[in-house]
Amino acid sequence: RSPRSPPPPSKTHTERQGNEPPAGAMAAVFARRLAPVAYAFRQATKPHHFAGIVRVQETCFPSVRERMSVQALEGVTQYNGGDFCKYVITATETASASAPESRGLPEEEEVAAYILYQLHLEKGAHVISIGTSPAHQKQGHARELMNWCLTHARERGCKESNLRVRKSNHAAIGLYESLGFTPDAMTHCYYSDPVEDALILKKDLSLIESESESSSLLESDLMAVPAF
Repeated sequence: RSPRSPPPPSKTHTERQGNEPPAGAMAAVFARRLAPVAYAFRQATKPHHFAGIVRVQETCFPSVRERMSVQALEGVTQYNGGDFCKYVITATETASASAPESRGLPEEEEVAAYILYQLHLEKGAHVISIGTSPAHQKQGHARELMNWCLTHARERGCKESNLRVRKSNHAAIGLYESLGFTPDAMTHCYYSDPVEDALILKKDLSLIESESESSSLLESDLMAVPAF
């Protein structure tokens, strides 16, 4: 029997075809992409919540006028004579959340979406800002946050809700119209970077049939879903 030939030398990282990453690194990438994410609904009260809101605003809104600073978010409790309400949906990878050495660390909890709104008995509920991180879009977070806002406003005695949106933001306008908002007016050149008109939408809160619209959000606390 002929002697067995020695195995070929293993490829170094630089010799791999197409500079492909090591198998372990590739597995880690796919594991992160496929890792379930725990989403939780929270009132924004902590510094990392406010910092997360600012990060989402920076990715969603080109104009500085459409953003708020961490200091303003932390310090403002009243807005134009009404209560300033701040809520977030946070995301935590379940693998990270279960690791003893990382459990409870703020940096493991990412703000996936947020909503800022004003509650005023006479002026109604004014949605100041709402946004979703690009990494967590297409999961229904904006709709659930809007439903929470509208139900909260109705419970507090507000008769209507209103908001402004860029007239070119057709995706957002479609969401608001699906929630019962209708066009009311136009503010010319309201936005900058780029300059654009703002469409003002309103909703009659008496049209909310029941409080069940917000129940799915409250029951979804720590619900794990795949994040792609």
